[in-house]
Amino acid sequence: MECTHDCASCTSSCSSAAPAGTPAKAALCEGASVKKVIAVSGGKGGAGRSVLACLIAAELQRRGKRTGILDADITGASIAHYLGVDEACKDSPDYFFPAVSGGGIQLASVELTLGQNSNPIAWRAATCSEAALTFWGSMFWKDLDVLLLDMPADTGDVAIALYQALPVDGTLLVTKPSLVSVTAALRSGGMSVMSGVPVIGIVENMYSGTEEEYVRKAMANVCRAFNLKNTVKCPCSEAVAVLTDAGRAESADLSIVKEAADLVEAVL
Repeated sequence: MECTHDCASCTSSCSSAAPAGTPAKAALCEGASVKKVIAVSGGKGGAGRSVLACLIAAELQRRGKRTGILDADITGASIAHYLGVDEACKDSPDYFFPAVSGGGIQLASVELTLGQNSNPIAWRAATCSEAALTFWGSMFWKDLDVLLLDMPADTGDVAIALYQALPVDGTLLVTKPSLVSVTAALRSGGMSVMSGVPVIGIVENMYSGTEEEYVRKAMANVCRAFNLKNTVKCPCSEAVAVLTDAGRAESADLSIVKEAADLVEAVL
């Protein structure tokens, strides 16, 4: 039986069933299918979370996993740009259809509804949360093995709404060699755990091997906090940065995210 993530109306007793009394998760639109949901989070901007989400999605797609990205960073949306997609999401009387990248990644982003321009998205938190949840429940996600949530760069209302309403199976933390970034990742992971969602791994982005000792100790502390052996290293790459900025993330060297993609694939 295909899982609809609607535990309230389900009669099966599977390992993913929510405990009695747990609020029902938001349902997908009729006919849509998402097997697993992974949040890609970091707690602040500047760590490369959105770029990594695109690269990981491209690598999973290359491995034959049907992958989608929900761009939940509403006021800082960038996924469509990195994937070179500018065609708006199409709609029907009943639901919307996600846009599709050249490599087959399904995506929903405010960029594809308001346009990729420099106009500010001056929305209050409730509106941003509603938009993110609409991308989940009103989008016809087709036969996805995994949907990556590109989380907002904080632990505010949108992140709270997503963890509460969506059947998130795990959180992949993204940080960089900076004490401020590592601390933010610790907070973000803590929020995930408080929401009942396990941290499946930590990606140390922009890794060079020349980090200060105090940063290395902070990274080790974050690993211990979430019972992880160590971080996954993603090295700096000027070539990847140039390609993603030009909207060609799927053409980048995906070997740098192999281990990060392994962490997600292990959940599928």
